[in-house]
Amino acid sequence: MLAAAGAALGQEQQDWTSSFTRIKGGAIYEFRIGVDGSAVDEDYELTHLVCTDGSKSLRLMLPYGPGDDYQGSASTLRRTANGWRVVFTANGRKFPKALELKSVNDKAAHRAQQFVVRLDHGDPLWKAMTGGDPLAARIMMNEGGLPVMIDPDPKLDKMLKSCGLGG
Repeated sequence: MLAAAGAALGQEQQDWTSSFTRIKGGAIYEFRIGVDGSAVDEDYELTHLVCTDGSKSLRLMLPYGPGDDYQGSASTLRRTANGWRVVFTANGRKFPKALELKSVNDKAAHRAQQFVVRLDHGDPLWKAMTGGDPLAARIMMNEGGLPVMIDPDPKLDKMLKSCGLGG
């Protein structure tokens, strides 16, 4: 899952963290979750979301990369001359999308490169990703697709509101 609620493993180690930062012309939300019980500072999966002031367009870095696709019968991931393409599904509808492959410049990150997709705040795919059902949105990689869900988070709400998008 993209984001999953978690609790502190101990007083010093957390298995998840989130942050919201304003940047010139927009904002960034990050969610990091430890992999296989690891603390976030040791090994984590990253979800990174960027909004631009006055625009509904969002850039979402998924916690998936090319190495997560084993080309199962349901996989739609394809390399193109300009990057990658894949189909997302949301509540039974298909959403073909272009993907960019971006580097994650942190040695504690589980993946050195992850896919980035553009989507619009409020569209059916965004609503499925943020609606609370872990099976509502999927990226069609592997046999049955991989879940794409962003859990509710007050920091995410603040990030979106700071770009004029509401919660």
